[in-house]
Amino acid sequence: MADEFPPSYTVAARPCTIHAGRFRWDIHHLGECVFSSSESFATEQEAATDGLKEAERLNSGAGRS
Repeated sequence: MADEFPPSYTVAARPCTIHAGRFRWDIHHLGECVFSSSESFATEQEAATDGLKEAERLNSGAGRS
């Protein structure tokens, strides 16, 4: 739809600073990091996919799980 607004939350996968070779996700709202994954993932894609699921919950108004 032309009148839809962009999602208010975005996801970025990043290398884990604790476990070398693993990845975590960050969720940003209006450019500010508001949530980070508490677990690490084997691949950047796994982290991004899990982060997108969480962002979808936030965008739908369901809140954090």
